[in-house]
Amino acid sequence: MKYLKQCLGIILSITFHFACAQTSSTSEVIKGAKKTIQQLSAPTMHGRGYINNGDQIAANYIKNEFKNLGLKNFNDSYFQKFPININVFPRRMKLKVGRKRLKPGVDFIIHPNSKAGKGRGRLLWLDTLLLKEPQRVKDFLKKDLSRTILVYKAKYLQQLQRNSQLKIAFFKKLEESKAAIELNDKLTTGYSTRPLNRPILKVKTSSFDKTAKKAKFRVDNQFLQGYQTQNVIGYLEGQQVPDSFMVFTAHYDHMGRMGKKIYFPGANDNASGVAMLLELAKHYSKPQNKPKHSILFIAFGAEEVGLIGSYYFVKRPPIDLGNIAFLVNFDILGTGDDGIKVVNGTVFRKEFDRLKRINQQKKYLPKIEIRGKAAISDHYFFTENGVPSFYMYTLGGIQAYHDIFDKYETLPLTKFEGVFHLMVDFVKTF
Repeated sequence: MKYLKQCLGIILSITFHFACAQTSSTSEVIKGAKKTIQQLSAPTMHGRGYINNGDQIAANYIKNEFKNLGLKNFNDSYFQKFPININVFPRRMKLKVGRKRLKPGVDFIIHPNSKAGKGRGRLLWLDTLLLKEPQRVKDFLKKDLSRTILVYKAKYLQQLQRNSQLKIAFFKKLEESKAAIELNDKLTTGYSTRPLNRPILKVKTSSFDKTAKKAKFRVDNQFLQGYQTQNVIGYLEGQQVPDSFMVFTAHYDHMGRMGKKIYFPGANDNASGVAMLLELAKHYSKPQNKPKHSILFIAFGAEEVGLIGSYYFVKRPPIDLGNIAFLVNFDILGTGDDGIKVVNGTVFRKEFDRLKRINQQKKYLPKIEIRGKAAISDHYFFTENGVPSFYMYTLGGIQAYHDIFDKYETLPLTKFEGVFHLMVDFVKTF
């Protein structure tokens, strides 16, 4: 009995130390991810956009991480530079509706297509009935809108887009207005590579005074032509088949700054994806984890501008695209309460089923949902050029997206580690 107790004590001791080692290993992944996300979503990164060279500051941060981990580069540089045209708003943004001065970022933002302008004007509502009554349409097209600020719900223009007969004449008429206010239930922003010829402000519906008769605004824009941004690229050489590549990608750019006071942190979108990129690079850079295939890590620029960085890479790849065994793109990995979704799962069903089997055995994630092709992230141009690719994103949890509330402090990283371990196991199957 005494011998049995001693054996049991040894077993429990070993189990305890193993569990502690596992917990320690696990916490290191989360610790590293949190550090990356906090750094990339800090105000000093300026939203990783094109005001104050936020994109370049972020790219340099990632480059230094690649370099410190011993990743190799192509043509003596981790950067692949390319030009973009982009409309940005670096200075003033003011809006007063009736007697209420609206708060930037919370009550209103500037529409990506907006040009600069200032002034005041009477508010003119555009309602859905206008499109249904021919006489009202004719009367509207004769109006003098030069002193008018148009007000309409975002879905109004969507309805107008479907009316081919009215669309051209109507949009031309709208451009005669002094400015426009677009009402939205949620304030999300984007980028435009071409400003329109009038100021446009996006206002949260719940912040807008529907009894107001007048408004006053000030918008400054800057149209950057030929702005030089970059992809950040590094790789680790494989031990057995160095000419064959597994590829991990994530875009690092985000919405930048708007006006003098607000910026878009982009913690989930997509500092979380870059964090996964760096944690995998850290894993495979260790001598005991040297991969069978070479592993290429790409942090794309200008994804938010229209997948420009990944398009540029595919057109000028430093490796033969035919040598890519598989590519996984990470974009929004900060939650995971409801598992992940895999774009291209229906296209590359064999590899998707492999992911599912791994998860069924290891229970990393609550579920893995399948999705077909979608041109919504940086995997797209690879798929279109014959590269087998997945794009995965986490499901559930916080809903902040392209707004000022996508912060490091509120990002739970619920299943970040699960995705990390799933990827490590997935690579072993090639």
